[in-house]
Amino acid sequence: KAETVMIVPKTVFVPQPNVDSAVIRLTLHGEPPVKVTDEKFFFQVTRSSFAQRRKTILNNLTSQLPDGKQKKEDILTALRESGIDESRRGETLSIEEFARLSEALYPYFH
Repeated sequence: KAETVMIVPKTVFVPQPNVDSAVIRLTLHGEPPVKVTDEKFFFQVTRSSFAQRRKTILNNLTSQLPDGKQKKEDILTALRESGIDESRRGETLSIEEFARLSEALYPYFH
């Protein structure tokens, strides 16, 4: 969890940047916010989804996951099972959606 503690005006920096800064407080979760079968694979799916900013999640997963090009139909099936439109971009997915997608993809990649 992140929260803003205070705003630091740009005028206190030398040289002065073009924007103000912020001091934030990060609070760790006691438990992970989602449960997944394979945490390493979950992070691989998440990282792959952000690999190229302007690509759709389908294109990123196809190009970034091992054998993704050969498993494009499996990736499409997993996206449908997860209720995720293949034309969405990684930044639009919630952590819960990434968990569902990771769980749906897991059998195809292990």
